Amino acid sequence: DVLELTDENFESRVSSDTG
Repeated sequence: DVLELTDENFESRVSSDTG
């Protein structure tokens, strides 16, 4: 996905990826 990496989105993605 190519989206604007906002802090909220980035942190959410990282949290989801790491579990």
